Amino acid sequence: MKPHAIDRYGRLVAMVYVEDADAGLEMLKAGMAWPYYRYLGEAPADVHYRYLAAGELAKGQRIGLWADSAPVPPWEWRRGQ
Repeated sequence: MKPHAIDRYGRLVAMVYVEDADAGLEMLKAGMAWPYYRYLGEAPADVHYRYLAAGELAKGQRIGLWADSAPVPPWEWRRGQ
């Protein structure tokens, strides 16, 4: 794990690694997550670029959550609850 920041609720924002693979990046590649835009701007430029590129590639390929015609980002879903 590579700590990055503390969010407004006091939670740790971190990059998580499993066997040297960035779990967040792998989730983005598989279309299983959105980049966390709120903190992505604070990440190093290479991480920022990789996360955005992986998310856009999954979206373009319509895999994972992008197979849905109108996926709802978690921050919007929570706002509606």
